[in-house]
Amino acid sequence: MKVLATTNKGMEDISANEIESLNGVKSTIRNGFILFEVEKYEDVFEICYLSRSLNKVVFLLDNFSFEETPLDELKKRVNNYELKDFIDGQRFAVQGEREGVHSFNSAEMGNEISKIISSLNSSAIRDYKNPQTTCYFHIIDKEFYLGIDFCGEDLGRRDYRIFLSSQSIKGNIAFALMKLAEYDKKEIFIDPFCREGTIPIESALYASKRSPHFYRKEKFAFRLLKKFADFDFEKLFNKIDSQAKEEKLNLYAIDDNFRSIQASRKNALIAGIRNLEFSRQDIEWLDSKFKKNELDIICTFPLQYSKTKDSKKIDKIYKHLFYQAEYLLNKKGRIVLLMKTIPEQVIKLWEEYKFVKKHERIIMQGMDEWKVVVLVKTSNP
Repeated sequence: MKVLATTNKGMEDISANEIESLNGVKSTIRNGFILFEVEKYEDVFEICYLSRSLNKVVFLLDNFSFEETPLDELKKRVNNYELKDFIDGQRFAVQGEREGVHSFNSAEMGNEISKIISSLNSSAIRDYKNPQTTCYFHIIDKEFYLGIDFCGEDLGRRDYRIFLSSQSIKGNIAFALMKLAEYDKKEIFIDPFCREGTIPIESALYASKRSPHFYRKEKFAFRLLKKFADFDFEKLFNKIDSQAKEEKLNLYAIDDNFRSIQASRKNALIAGIRNLEFSRQDIEWLDSKFKKNELDIICTFPLQYSKTKDSKKIDKIYKHLFYQAEYLLNKKGRIVLLMKTIPEQVIKLWEEYKFVKKHERIIMQGMDEWKVVVLVKTSNP
């Protein structure tokens, strides 16, 4: 049973590692998505519910290469698909994504695929407003993938993110930052620019083995599929939820803005997280809260440089950040930063305070390109 799962570009390896940790299977990494196989549908339900890094999970019906358009080949093969159990007598829609140079756009392709499906299933009703089944296609260059969307809404979004800051990141990106920090729940982890609290909340959810989708169980698309009308989803969810454990963590959401702390508290409460500590603190006074060499991880989405902001003030904030990091982080401590750009003055500052770059990558959020850098002390390159 093949599955296609989409993720943010730049996070494919993180998603592949997550799938292996959840199900024990290896994934094939592609550009913006991964492919893997499972033994039963229940495995797909669990992945949808537990995944922290994915955007979409699709039960794959077929994939093949094409030259100009995939439609001729699709017409030849569609009779062999497991569509009957999913769409007979059901309202259905076709949605998808396309990347590359083609003679068609995504809307046109979706419409043509809908026509092909309708011609073979007269009882299926095309309904884009309120479908019971969504067929999903993914086209990248000359490769075509078609399947059944099992999750519905974007899994990278989080229902707890009600109170937001002017700049926010999705939950799955926050999870990726935490994984790049190599966080262990026994470690002391701080986010000194926590904004709405997404990074520490995702870290607490992960450490507690609590699904980030705990309060959206009813929204999963697989619950509407007639093929699984008799499946006991409540039993499955209860089994998974019983493994969650709320224990004391050394996780701190810190910000100098009172509204950010309030937003973080409220979002954490909505997420069901009660083992986070919150503190309103200026970056330059962190050493009054923590002891020398006490911290393991600083993971954050700091203030960004822009034409509308005073760069000298931002330089000062980064200087305080690296000064505090040198003093507070232990020998194996690390810093993970998410930044739109990394100016030369920031690099000079981390070098001045004896940090070196261990890892760097680009993660896409929509069309926006973000840089992630992992820094360690020069004694631990």
